Formats: sequence, C-alpha cells, structure tokens
Amino acid sequence: MLGEKPDLKIEVIPTLHRLPEAIASREQRRDLLFVGGFSHTPNVDAVLYFCGEIFPLIQTRLSDLKVHIVGNAPSAEIIALATDDVIVDGYVPNLAPYLESALISIAPLRYGAGMKGKIAEAMAHGVPVVTTTIGAEGMNLRDGVDALIAETAVSFADSVIRLHQDPLLWESLSRNGRIRVEREWSPNAVDARLVSLLESARRPRDRAMAR
Repeated sequence: MLGEKPDLKIEVIPTLHRLPEAIASREQRRDLLFVGGFSHTPNVDAVLYFCGEIFPLIQTRLSDLKVHIVGNAPSAEIIALATDDVIVDGYVPNLAPYLESALISIAPLRYGAGMKGKIAEAMAHGVPVVTTTIGAEGMNLRDGVDALIAETAVSFADSVIRLHQDPLLWESLSRNGRIRVEREWSPNAVDARLVSLLESARRPRDRAMAR
C-alpha cells in the first residue's frame, strides 16, 4: 500500500486497558504470574522455556518463590509441568485476583508479534513485568523504566531476582507502567487519538470543498 501511495498516513490503534482505581501494595503481593492462552504456540514455548531453563536458576536463590500459569486450554505438556512451585491454574473466569496478588509478571516470549495484551494488562494493575525484546515489541517498552527486558535465561532469572529484592525498582516500574497505560492505552487516551485522526482526515476534505 505504501509502495503505491508513499504519502499515505497509517496509524495503529492499540488494545484498550482500563486501570483499576486502587491496586495492592508490594507488601500484599507474592510470586510470579504468566498469563496466556495455550492455543497460541508462542505462549506454550514461553512457559516451557521458563520452567525448563529460567525458573531453576531463580530457585537457587529464591527457593520459596512460586509461579502461577494462567490461560485457557493448557496442553498436556504444560499440565505436566505442575509441581508445588509451578501452579498450572489453566482457565480462570476472572484474572483480577491474580493481577492483584502477583508480585511480578513474566512474559519470556521467544517469538510472536504485535502488542502483548498480557503485558499491558499487568502494567495497568501495577504489576512490574520482566520480558524479552519480542515481548516488548510493538510497545516501545524501555528497559528499566517501563519493564525489565532480558534476552537470555541467565539475564531473565537475574532480572526477576533483582526486581524481587529491590523495592525501589519495583515501585518505580509499577508506577511507570500505570502512567504509560493511562497515557497511551487507556480508553480515554485512545478515544482522544481516534478523534484527532478523524479530524485530521476531515480537514483536507473541508479545504477541498471550500475552494
């Protein structure tokens, strides 16, 4: 399309995410949370990767930490991961209680594309996120500002441990995440963006009619 009309203006409208008015404090939270439907193969790969290569590294230093795996249609290989420390919750009718109690949201995605709703939703609820470059893709997340971004199993584990042990970093990411959602992905922000786009599309027509 741009090859035929290079001056065409294209805008991408993001997914919408509402911010709860109040969120739980860091002291009221514990453990890790992964959210993702398992009919989507990148989510299957992410959980297998996390449980196989990342979580064992974390447990050497945080032995009492648990991870909740939430998402519809978990496959047999995902269900087989269940232990006392890996809780495969599967489908849940309401994600809010998990987002209100999780200390850290993980998104160790190794492939996939576009804006990741699981990340924006966690940020809206004040849950700091550890993800990969693929996870941050399409969202322009800033490492250490909006989220922690790690590329290897070792660096991902280190990021989770650091976030778990550093209250100031946790508070900063929690606060910045909610600010980012409100500014760019909340209903009010997207409404304003749509109105601006419609008005800019109308102005050339109005000028043409005035000639």
